[in-house]
Parts: sequence; structure tokens; C-alpha cells
Amino acid sequence: MVFLTLKVVCSVALAIIVKYSDRRGVNWLGLVRVNYAVAAILAFLLLIARPEVSISKNTLWIALLGGVSYVAALVIWFRAIQDRGIALTVGFTRISVIIPILFSMLVWQEIPRWHQSLGILLGVAALLVTGRRPASVDRSLSADSRPGRQLLLLLLFMVSGAAALSSKLFQKLCPMQENLHFQVLLFAAAFVAASVLYYIRRERTDRASLEWGALLGTVNLGSSVFMVLALGLIAGPLAFPASAAAEVAIIAVLGRVIWKEPLDRWSIAGLILTVTALLLVQIP
Repeated sequence: MVFLTLKVVCSVALAIIVKYSDRRGVNWLGLVRVNYAVAAILAFLLLIARPEVSISKNTLWIALLGGVSYVAALVIWFRAIQDRGIALTVGFTRISVIIPILFSMLVWQEIPRWHQSLGILLGVAALLVTGRRPASVDRSLSADSRPGRQLLLLLLFMVSGAAALSSKLFQKLCPMQENLHFQVLLFAAAFVAASVLYYIRRERTDRASLEWGALLGTVNLGSSVFMVLALGLIAGPLAFPASAAAEVAIIAVLGRVIWKEPLDRWSIAGLILTVTALLLVQIP
């Protein structure tokens, strides 16, 4: 349980870092760029001990697509935390696991069991319930600066699902001994994608972006590594739902206690549906 607990701690820390850096006005794009650079470097250092493994073409292209999806998801994540709060943002990031499940149904004919189907329906219900009454968390943002906020969680769900799909594609199409290579390529591709956006917008990286980005990249990689280590000791059907539900619940409490984020009845209902759906869809 130690590795699984550390995985949850890293995932919670990741959300907290994003929240704090946003409230301190840190350049979010510079932070994202540094985050992926640090994660890629740390993953490469871990990889040095296993230089004998080659890289297949499938690992390469899946990592490239996944890296772009990761950047898009994190960019939307920053916006969603501002507009919808940390609890709902993390909840909908986790429930996006439904997308690779649906993809597996269509492509590999992996038919879900009845309780997994119920979990998918509850996940859709959570999207509808929380989108019923969009409540801005950051009241300083004007309505004009938040176009299409009703669709923000849906967009986060879809893009996060695309990022999660990269892991499923790797699991299905690539040898597992290339896992660390995949992590290096994934974070490196995300760094390149973030850098392109960074230079297009002509952003500047200040000291705060470097510090917060380095911390974010460390816990980002830690979350992935500790999950892999946990799966070596705990069965996936127990590890995945337990960690996801724990993260959503802990962050919901922290968001309410630390930042006094408003949770109306629709948001609370959405969180309950999200946690329930997470448990159902990931139990075999």
C-alpha cells in the first residue's frame, strides 16, 4: 500500500501545485513547459539503467500523440480550475477513463460488464448534472473572458480521455519493457508541443515558473512511477479505482476547506456520481 499511497499523494500534490501557482499569478504556459522538461529529464535518468531496450515504432507514435494530448489537457485543466474549482476539475479528469473503455469496446470488442456499463452511464450523468449550473470559482473573471464555460468540463473530459487513451494504446500495441522509454518520449513530446505554443504566444519564463514547473514535473513523473510500482504489488482492479476515488475525495475536501470553493447541490451530486462511476468502471 506504500506505493499506492505515494501515487495518491503525488496526484493530489499535482492538483494543489496547479491551484497555488494559478493563485500566485505564475505564467501557466511557462510552468507547463518546465514541468514536462523536468519530467522528461527525470524519466531519462531512470532509463539510463536500462539502455539495452530498443524503441518500437508503435511506442514512438503513441508517445508523440499522447504528448500533444497531455499539453492540451493540462492547458484546459488550468482554465477549469479557475472556472469550476479543483474538486470538479480533478473529478472529470479521472472519469475520462470512460473514453479508452469505449474505444476498447469499438476497436478490440472488449465488452464491459453490467456494473462497468452502469459506471459509464453514471459518468455521463455526472457531466450533465455538473453542467446544469456553472458556478465560477474565480469571481474576478468576467463573463466575456470565459466563453463557452458550460462546455469546459465536457472539453476537459474529452481531451483528458484522449490523453488516457495513449496509455491504453501503449498497453495494447507495445511491449511493456518499453514503459520507461514511453514515459521519456511522452514527456519530451509534451515539452516540444508546449514550447511551440510558448513561442507562438511569445511568453517569458520567470523564476516562479521554473520553480513551480520543476516541482510539478517531479510529482507528475512520481505519480506515473509509483503507480507502476504499486501495480507490481496490488492487482490493477483494486489499485486503479482505489487511487482514483481517493484522489477525487481528498481534493474535494481540500478545495472546500483550504480555498472555500463553493459546492452547490449539483456539484456535490456530480462528485458523488463521479466517485461512484470511477469505482464501477474500473472493477472487473
